[in-house]
Amino acid sequence: MEGAARSRAGRQVRRQHPVAPYTADFACVERVLIVELDGLSHGVDQQIVHDETRSRFLNEAGWRVLRVRDKDVLSDLPAVLARIKQALAH
Repeated sequence: MEGAARSRAGRQVRRQHPVAPYTADFACVERVLIVELDGLSHGVDQQIVHDETRSRFLNEAGWRVLRVRDKDVLSDLPAVLARIKQALAH
């Protein structure tokens, strides 16, 4: 696992955080929030089912899951950061 960094909201965010049997793209343990970046492959039926299963497992383990399309990160980063900040506040 790579080190943790502070988010703009002042929360510690970890990259590639293990939540067995999965690895979250980003996780804020303090706020029990996982941020998943979804690329183009996540629009394929089989991947959609996998993502839903994964999110359900993580939710049942007590995590909130925020899915963000990588396209949105590239095209409107301020909006994505606002969504993450809002999720961290709750």
